[in-house]
Amino acid sequence: MRSAVTPLFVVLLLGGASPMAAQKLLRPGDPPLVWRTPAECAGVTAPPNATKDTPGYTPARPFAVIPSLDSPRALRGKVVEVRMLIGSLGTLDSVEVGGLTDEKFKARYIKSLRDVAPKSNLRPAYYQGCAVATWWSYSMRMGEG
Repeated sequence: MRSAVTPLFVVLLLGGASPMAAQKLLRPGDPPLVWRTPAECAGVTAPPNATKDTPGYTPARPFAVIPSLDSPRALRGKVVEVRMLIGSLGTLDSVEVGGLTDEKFKARYIKSLRDVAPKSNLRPAYYQGCAVATWWSYSMRMGEG
């Protein structure tokens, strides 16, 4: 059982962020990755090509949404590129989708990403003791139907 003090401590550590943000950062089994104050973290960004092997860097915990089989026939077999900006509070801050020429389907797909994001246990990346925003990308081939 987690102590009720832990989320409050993280709220104070994050400079008054909401308790929900604190709970998103602290999950059972997660190591304590934020150990610097918000003032110390000002201006800290992860290196652009950081990987899990970069010293002091822990990647974000992302998610992927596989489009339903009702994708337009013209898109089947096409490669779709998805980029998501996972913010320093573990939120989906931005989405870019390439390779989808059907604008209606593209809008539905982006909406499905945004709908799933709050339920997907996103976690920001951490660099040098600070939660940082990072882009995460994946590619997929649309189903052949």
